[in-house]
Amino acid sequence: MDEDETQIEFLYEYRISKSQFDQLKDHEKVLVAMSCFAITEINVFSRVYIFASPPEIGAEVIDRLNFIQRFIVLRTWSAKIFEFFSFIEKIVPKSDWGAEFRELISSAQEEFSRIRSQDKYSVVRLIRHEVTNHYSYDAAMKNMKHVADGAEIAFHLHTMDGNCWYPLGEEVMFSGRLNRHTSNRATVEERLNISSEWMEWNLEATRAVRDFHGNVLTELILKKFPDKKAQKKMYWLPQSHVAAISSTYVPIVARKEIKE
Repeated sequence: MDEDETQIEFLYEYRISKSQFDQLKDHEKVLVAMSCFAITEINVFSRVYIFASPPEIGAEVIDRLNFIQRFIVLRTWSAKIFEFFSFIEKIVPKSDWGAEFRELISSAQEEFSRIRSQDKYSVVRLIRHEVTNHYSYDAAMKNMKHVADGAEIAFHLHTMDGNCWYPLGEEVMFSGRLNRHTSNRATVEERLNISSEWMEWNLEATRAVRDFHGNVLTELILKKFPDKKAQKKMYWLPQSHVAAISSTYVPIVARKEIKE
């Protein structure tokens, strides 16, 4: 591998064997596994969101497509947080599960409930219910009455299917739903305010999940195997696998090759 086209990255790897993992009780194994699953998904979408937010270029159609792409990622990221909150809130610890485990769940439920009680959570909830995880005929019908007069009723087609965009759907299901939420045709300033509050909620909720995940691993894994340590590992990654924030963005057009 050509070192001029690679980057060094370090990972700190903590490993246990399957037999060691099986020393945990069943409810502990489920919590560790689900916590690892959720935080990995949340981390991926939070990272992709950073690169799905390029600056506007002044071309209305292209900027609109960038907007759509960014909010698809944001909606999915929010939905993953929503689902993990719901998973934890539905756990009812049994008396024989141990005080440490019950405290883990109780503390998380209290914190997640606090975050969900915020006013800005209402947008996250309604978008998850009617836009992100479910395609609802009834919701679409209600949204029709709130589509702005200047909505983008256009289909942007390309020879590669993955490069095709249909903003009409976004105008009805996302923008129309936001307009329903505000009971009017939301101004650009109002939409930016909603977007900002939504992003703030996502960041706070993500921090809460990460903190909980750290507590889960500490209590259920690290304390159980105190002699184990994370090992620093070095990897050479292709340049295409590493990107500096604000220098690389998710493309909105894919090509088989870039012509000079």
